[in-house]
Amino acid sequence: MRFGTAITATVCALPYLADAQPITKLGAIGDSLTDEYAEQGYGSYAMSWTELLVDLRGIDMGPTASQAGVGNWGEPRRTMYEDNWARYGATTDDAINTGQHTGAAEGGTLRNVSHIVIFIGGNDFGPAHGPYADVYDGNWTQNQIDAHVGHKLANAEAIMDVAIASGAKVVVANLFDFGAMVSVERAYQDLAKRQLASAMYDEFSEHVEQMAMAREVPVLDMLALNRAIFGTHTEDHEYLVIAGRNIKLNQKGTEGTPDRAFVNDGTHPRTTIQGVWCNAFIEALNLAYDTGIQPLTETEILATVGLTPSGPDALASQLGELSQYVILPPNGPGCLADTNSDGMLSPADFSAWVAAFNTGAPVCDQNDDGSCTPADFSAWVANYNAGCP
Repeated sequence: MRFGTAITATVCALPYLADAQPITKLGAIGDSLTDEYAEQGYGSYAMSWTELLVDLRGIDMGPTASQAGVGNWGEPRRTMYEDNWARYGATTDDAINTGQHTGAAEGGTLRNVSHIVIFIGGNDFGPAHGPYADVYDGNWTQNQIDAHVGHKLANAEAIMDVAIASGAKVVVANLFDFGAMVSVERAYQDLAKRQLASAMYDEFSEHVEQMAMAREVPVLDMLALNRAIFGTHTEDHEYLVIAGRNIKLNQKGTEGTPDRAFVNDGTHPRTTIQGVWCNAFIEALNLAYDTGIQPLTETEILATVGLTPSGPDALASQLGELSQYVILPPNGPGCLADTNSDGMLSPADFSAWVAAFNTGAPVCDQNDDGSCTPADFSAWVANYNAGCP
């Protein structure tokens, strides 16, 4: 059955409507912090937060290439989950040029992806791919810095808008300050200069939050979370205690050193830190969309690196509740009836709902029963006519 009729109704501003629904399938846009570690050499002893969500909580990110009977998915994906578009080394320019955003959005319209996480931008400012060294050394003027940040924010906005338009429920994470990484601290030892370079992360993160709030999209404040974990440039933390075990925050290691926070390149956090990040993403998804995912226990996080607890749970006493790092839009995370995600209710939303129904896109499901059926037409009309508070 296909819908093709039209209706008229009163245009009004978006209301907040409860939109509770478990994840059908999760998509991701990002860089190596979200890309599957299994694609890299350190994947033999470490996992990313996406792999933890799939392996320990059964979240569906699509089949691997092997499961699908293909050799690989083609760039920017390689051989792992079909709807994890994050790619090692990616900047926001790379994400756009390689179609991370359009690929993830296609998942929202064609592969039943119900939620998309965007966590990208760190490489735009870091030492390996960005102007970190030039800013640290004072080679860039403030005008150059501002222009660079502005360009990257325009990229972030484009990525965000394409993901939102897919109809999937979106969570945006701001940046992890690369200055906290072991390799960066050792290579760039001047504190004041490192703080100057890190100011780019602050500016980008602040504006990404503003863009997300304007679109009623929740934000995971990774910048604040990771400063709570690793400390600031003026006060490094030596350990993060997980169930009595001291995870050494300023050290790197391999299989034989499970208590180290970074893999052997000193850049990528090991599974213990990624486990904390995984819980932060779970908190954001649960708070914003009531997805009902059970957080990882501290015992589970330790078990990922072969450690057993030696004391009580300790993360909350060090980091506080993870909910404090989730920034929710003041009017809630969107409106069901605003099916074209333009921030207003109008007759155009009906056409968008019809298109969603005909393609089985997640936004079709207006009654939150987990499926797209003709009953969702009546639910859409009811949601539309509910108007604005």
